[in-house]
Amino acid sequence: MKNFNISTRYQDGEKDQYYHAYCYDAENRITHTHTSVNGNGSDPTVHDSKVWDTDAKYFYYSHGPLARTELGDQKVQAMDFAYTIQGWLKGVNSNTLVETRDIGKDGETSTTNLNAKVGRDAYGTAEARRDLPLGRVVLEEDVVRAWTVKRGDLVQLEVKSGDVVAQVRGIVMSNGRIGDRVSVKLQSNDPTKEHEVSARVVNRSLL
Repeated sequence: MKNFNISTRYQDGEKDQYYHAYCYDAENRITHTHTSVNGNGSDPTVHDSKVWDTDAKYFYYSHGPLARTELGDQKVQAMDFAYTIQGWLKGVNSNTLVETRDIGKDGETSTTNLNAKVGRDAYGTAEARRDLPLGRVVLEEDVVRAWTVKRGDLVQLEVKSGDVVAQVRGIVMSNGRIGDRVSVKLQSNDPTKEHEVSARVVNRSLL
């Protein structure tokens, strides 16, 4: 059973009209998100992609929680969710970003993989997975952390000198996690002026 509801009508009847629809399963969980420029009043579960674009699909474990989300008609990205026995989220995708370790194996090119043509994961997270005795102080090595930046990643740095702030690009020369200091080779139009600096990792895309 699948129900749909056109929840957004923008500029209805005008040249730039736009529609947003959601589909739900029998348990009233969202299963699809659709958009259209000419689908007013039509059922996105029946009409072809010339009328409705599929922006997202949602899959669930048999016991209820969200298991997977696929983005776009071309499945440019997908997110797989893992939970503890208590129902707490413990990971998204694989924290190593290796296709064979991903729950959905997105982008893994074996002939039997149904998700071989899904875009490779752009990110992954994981929580601590060690069973620690009651009262034990949690140490850094008790927490499983993925690399935030890896050797060869292109990053952007903010360089300050007095009141002057400049943005420069660099190539990461060593793996690092949030809080780590890593070596970055700054890029220049003049290769003779390229040099390495040390910077602290503050998130995935910037240092």
